[in-house]
Amino acid sequence: YYNGYMSNFKMFVGTSEIPETYNDKAVLDLDFEPTRKSYLFKDNSNKCVIHPVNITQRDYQDSQYCCSFNGTNQYLQLGTNDLLNFGNDDFIIHIRFKITEYLNSWQMILGNNINTTNTINGYAYIAIQPNTTNNPSALKVTGSYGSNNWYVVDANLKTPLNEIIDAKIVNINKNIKIYINGIDVTIPGSGSTTTISNGFNFNA
Repeated sequence: YYNGYMSNFKMFVGTSEIPETYNDKAVLDLDFEPTRKSYLFKDNSNKCVIHPVNITQRDYQDSQYCCSFNGTNQYLQLGTNDLLNFGNDDFIIHIRFKITEYLNSWQMILGNNINTTNTINGYAYIAIQPNTTNNPSALKVTGSYGSNNWYVVDANLKTPLNEIIDAKIVNINKNIKIYINGIDVTIPGSGSTTTISNGFNFNA
């Protein structure tokens, strides 16, 4: 589980956010400052279903509305939707977040629920690594289609505590880059392949 907060979460196909095509390309666009006070958030693209688990109200930190997570039992669950299976399309995932604690366990920011040995649908996740790994508390992006086909990239820096992080995960031509605050911080992870061979699937 993830300990901190999130104030921006967007997913869209392609690598351009130009207004003329944004609505068509957007898969998910969470708005944490909704028009109705009773809302925790709303999805501006209205294409995916998001279930807040053990979260009943939004938060306000660092002069912005956000969704806080306690690191124990709170998370956002994405409903099953084929749009979350990017396949071999280019995509951008844009997340603005802050972590408040380094843990000896994974802090999952985004992931699916598919078994790691599933060779048909695979699994994918974006997470903060445990403090006990070779690259402690760095952002990691992983996609796998079975135990012999791992695609992994890491950030080359420890995720700062109590700082707002603007992270973009950008896939272009089956190669993923991690940008932190606009800077490319990508290094190869411990995967067995350097390019995505079977697409990237966040569809649980």
